[in-house]
Amino acid sequence: MSQAPLTLTWRGALDGARISWALVPGVFAYGVGFGVLARTAETGLAAAFLMSALIFTGSGQVVALQLWQSPFPILAMLATVFAMNARYVLMSASLRPVLGSMPAGQAYLSLFMLGDGNWIMAMRMHAEGKLQGGFLFGSGATQYLVWCGGTLLGYLLGNLVGSPKSLGLDFLLTAFCTAMAVAMWRGRDDAWPFLVGGGSAILAAKLLPGQWYIVVGALAGSIFGAFWKRHRARQAAA
Repeated sequence: MSQAPLTLTWRGALDGARISWALVPGVFAYGVGFGVLARTAETGLAAAFLMSALIFTGSGQVVALQLWQSPFPILAMLATVFAMNARYVLMSASLRPVLGSMPAGQAYLSLFMLGDGNWIMAMRMHAEGKLQGGFLFGSGATQYLVWCGGTLLGYLLGNLVGSPKSLGLDFLLTAFCTAMAVAMWRGRDDAWPFLVGGGSAILAAKLLPGQWYIVVGALAGSIFGAFWKRHRARQAAA
């Protein structure tokens, strides 16, 4: 169904905030968990808050904490966070037909607020012809404020929690990645990139010092997945 060109309006943003309210409890819990983990990693309150305010990506921030040490492995952090969040490149590209008619400033502001949950909602609403121009911004801004607030609360109350392991927060990244893997699973062909990434990470953990296994596993799985998808597409075409 075709739609008229979209524009960001306050009414659309408010509707986006209202419709996406179901996502808030999960985002808040994740934000609190990140804040607790950040306190355990001794990042400092300002650094933890700025990570949430400027980066705004749960999985990437949690991975960065795994690499948090002195001196900071900047290149390793950048490579790991990019690999963890490479899906946003494809997600943003899929929104080109939706946001392409919007002024550039409004489109990029909406994309900054892009998350897994409101992307799924936006694509479904677009398919139904019900998407408003302010939906991504309004829904994302709600999650953004909750995420930053959860980070602050988790960091400030982290001393009351004690060890993150007591609440299973050390399992936070593993649980998130597992949930994402299940959601993105499309069939047996997807097993190979997962196996290559996991096997590379296990091998790197035995051979390399520190947390480099995260970088190696993420890059190996991503690169192999790109080549594997192209290979399967060529086979199907033949």
